[in-house]
Amino acid sequence: MSSPQDRGGVVESSSSDSPTLSDGGNGGTPPLPRKPIPRKGHTKSRRGCFNCKKRRIKCNERHPECSHCIKAGLQCEYPANIIQAMQRPRPSPQAQEVGNPRSALGVFSMADMRLFHHFLITAYPHLPVGADKIWITAIPGFAHRYEYLMHSILALAASHLDAVTHSGVAEQAIQHRILAMKSLNEALSVPPKTSCERDARMAAALALAFQSSHLQDGMAEFLTMVRGCNLIGGDETSLRDDSIFSVNTLVLNGSEAHTDDI
Repeated sequence: MSSPQDRGGVVESSSSDSPTLSDGGNGGTPPLPRKPIPRKGHTKSRRGCFNCKKRRIKCNERHPECSHCIKAGLQCEYPANIIQAMQRPRPSPQAQEVGNPRSALGVFSMADMRLFHHFLITAYPHLPVGADKIWITAIPGFAHRYEYLMHSILALAASHLDAVTHSGVAEQAIQHRILAMKSLNEALSVPPKTSCERDARMAAALALAFQSSHLQDGMAEFLTMVRGCNLIGGDETSLRDDSIFSVNTLVLNGSEAHTDDI
């Protein structure tokens, strides 16, 4: 007698003998819950420098200067630095005068000192006639008080030095010229308070006019600065005898220089 398993060559099995497989193939056990994938923290920061915010690039917030500003040659300023500068008590004018003269003008480099020396030796303007002694003694004595005058001196010296030696300081000449003209325009918006300030404005305008002669296609700028000199010199306060550019002062200095040569 054949067994049930041999009928028709079909193997029959009882449901109780072997377990049934579920659709999931995991033996009927429910799937384990997935572990949440850890997300990277939110790295957006509002502490970046102003230049990176303006250019809409991510600032690495390195101090004192971020990498982008160093690469682009920009002055890196952070919001915290501006706030601290505003909260810092300002020194009195007497303290600025006696203390570090660079506090009001910013920091000048050793390259700027080289330009200043070149100005004193040979690059100073030779106008007005008889004013050579004024350019190498009187004007350098108060140039540190006026930003526009200091940058004008350095601008002229850089252009002259580049013209005679091709030393590659033409870019510095333009940078100092831009700073000088910006500062001078701001100063001319109000009348001068002292004769020294009046002379500083005239000296800066003359230095910028002389620098124009060293610039490529600088004739238009030369004429502009000459008109500026006329406007400054045409002021009634500029005709006083206490000005270093007055006729009496120039004649006196010219006679002294002539006496020294005898």
